[in-house]
Amino acid sequence: MGRNLQCACVTGCLLVMKPVYCAQDLTSDVHEYLAGYLRDVTQAMLQEPLDFLSECLHGALTSVAPKVEIFVELLVGCSNIKIRQIKEYYHKKYDMELESAVRKELNKEYQSLLRILLSEKRDESEVDSSQVCSEAKVCNI
Repeated sequence: MGRNLQCACVTGCLLVMKPVYCAQDLTSDVHEYLAGYLRDVTQAMLQEPLDFLSECLHGALTSVAPKVEIFVELLVGCSNIKIRQIKEYYHKKYDMELESAVRKELNKEYQSLLRILLSEKRDESEVDSSQVCSEAKVCNI
């Protein structure tokens, strides 16, 4: 299942579950009655996708040892438009530019990689599948 489809499913769950459960606050009930990974996953499903992504990125930056792999996993498959939306939402939520937070929290060897991921200047033209296969064979992937 692609990322966009996953986001649509999560948003769909949110839109279906909240109106049905409108008598009580579903988020606080999930927090109260569930625990561990089940609570984490259920709460994530109740969040808007941009809110969830922003929280994950912020958590990856502010942890004791910043987790670059989380940035790579979350951003590498995003389009330029999606990255712009994430950056705008992050700024609105944390009152700080995502690039500034990266510069502040990460050492220089990772900063350049993440600046490239956050640049919104990716080539989104059509991919030549045969060229991908031949290059993967050369790299032994």
